[in-house]
Amino acid sequence: MVRIDYKGAYLKAFVFYYMKNGTLEDWLDQSNAHLEVCKFSLIQRVNIAIDMASAIEYLHHHCRPLMVHGDLKPSNVLLDHNMVAHVVEFKKNFSNHQLDIASKTPSSLIGIKGTIGYIAPGSEASMTGDVYSFGILLLEMFTGRRPTDATFNEGLSLHEFAKMALPEKVTETVDPSFFMEVMANKMEECLIAIIRTGVFCSRESPFERMEMEALWLNYVIQGRLFLVQLIALNSVQL
Repeated sequence: MVRIDYKGAYLKAFVFYYMKNGTLEDWLDQSNAHLEVCKFSLIQRVNIAIDMASAIEYLHHHCRPLMVHGDLKPSNVLLDHNMVAHVVEFKKNFSNHQLDIASKTPSSLIGIKGTIGYIAPGSEASMTGDVYSFGILLLEMFTGRRPTDATFNEGLSLHEFAKMALPEKVTETVDPSFFMEVMANKMEECLIAIIRTGVFCSRESPFERMEMEALWLNYVIQGRLFLVQLIALNSVQL
């Protein structure tokens, strides 16, 4: 979209369909008065995580030109009337050559400041930086804790908090509302897998993070199996 304002200046903007359910930020904000009566279910979170993984994988490997997001965070994930996630606010597109270099030296791309808590160490836009941000978002969605939580200080971070919980204490760290939905003993293994994925993605070293294409294949298969189990468990309990 290109618009000309009353002074004759050009304004370029993206145009989206109306997103009835706001942003992921709105749903993760427990103090949001407008959403107090709405339940953010485990099934919805798994679906949203799959949508986000699919969007980033598309940007990195199938979009033309290929793109790096650079600032993946809850407020940049819009939710439509069906709670389908739409990732917005892409920061930069790169040539195939630049992205090839980035795959070998993940912190080498042009520096683009992201958002504290979600930006990878080094604060530069790269494919592995997007993987880091996705990992932090996963951990936030399933633990109910923000990466900037006041309890994370003196070396403790959301990544370390989740890592220390694996695998025996995962049920103590995830959002307690999950256990009102399904039987805890049937879902623990799935939650461990999700938290482990978030921890793996948010490792400090970019060389230890998986490429988004491999991560997408792994997580989407894992997430869909989880959804089948959750739906089956919910039907049994109804």
